[in-house]
Amino acid sequence: YTNVSVLLPYRNADSVILRSLESIKPQLQSNELILVENQVEDSKIVNEFIQQNPELNIRKLKETVPGIVQALNTGLRYCSGEFIARMDADDEMLPNRLKLQSEYLRVNPEIDLVSGCIEYAGNLEDNRGFSLYVDQLNAIKTVDEISQLRFIESPFAHPSVMFRKSAIDHQEQYRNGNFPEDYELWLRWLQQGRKMAKIDNKVLRWYDSENRLSRTDPRCSKSSFSWLKIEYLTKWINANVPPDKDIIIAGVGKLARPMIEQLIKNGIKVKGLTDLKTRSFLDLPFTPWKEVKPSPNIFIVSIVSNRGSWRMIREDLENRGFQIMRDFILCA
Repeated sequence: YTNVSVLLPYRNADSVILRSLESIKPQLQSNELILVENQVEDSKIVNEFIQQNPELNIRKLKETVPGIVQALNTGLRYCSGEFIARMDADDEMLPNRLKLQSEYLRVNPEIDLVSGCIEYAGNLEDNRGFSLYVDQLNAIKTVDEISQLRFIESPFAHPSVMFRKSAIDHQEQYRNGNFPEDYELWLRWLQQGRKMAKIDNKVLRWYDSENRLSRTDPRCSKSSFSWLKIEYLTKWINANVPPDKDIIIAGVGKLARPMIEQLIKNGIKVKGLTDLKTRSFLDLPFTPWKEVKPSPNIFIVSIVSNRGSWRMIREDLENRGFQIMRDFILCA
């Protein structure tokens, strides 16, 4: 019986992977570690770790086709646990993570995925933006918050999640494309109505190395995130906003404009714009922000890029009687 399969793909990670492996090691009782070597040459460090720990349930796979999506999907095929925990080579698993998350999923059968809080191990002064992102991740916890704020940014650090193996089938594996593979999976599952949650406990010490894929891979660029958000925002609007409601876009800044154009290209009929400043774009009618009032005939899609501004927008709209997901949705 295997409780949890820890899935860890790695590539050129000899400088950091031992730290990750040592952090996983104490939690492998009744659990297994699936390593996917995504490189041609064998890692001596990984081989030595396996040889020195023959009592541990470790399986090392080889995937020479480069790319994390290929490596992840190869690993998924060999995971035998009831639950699958993601882990990265440059991070540390915090004590009791596997026990806490697997127990949560067992007690909450309606939840398909659970994450946890993150401890940021990078340089706070040099990477203030990244540490603010971690603070935001840790603040968004409930099933409702994760669902409501899905289009702000990815609600989870990928190596902090655990999900049911039963949630993965041939169609539900990670997808390859010009987008971040983890965020696409979360958005796809949320669109299907799957529920996700986050425990209060810290489960991961997250290192922000210069070589991290989220910093170097073009699939993790701002434009890739924006495209992905609009693709799934389009699906969400089509599924949840009655067709007789007028779509009003809040936010007409420089970064929002290509996203508005993509929404329209995707078939969303945008009827007007609103913003704090008077702006014109695509000859769409403009209403000053303070003059927008709740109405059964309108639905607001907020696309504002300034970090954290969504909180003020949400508070302002709710104070005026708007209800999130009924009268407006937030995107960034």
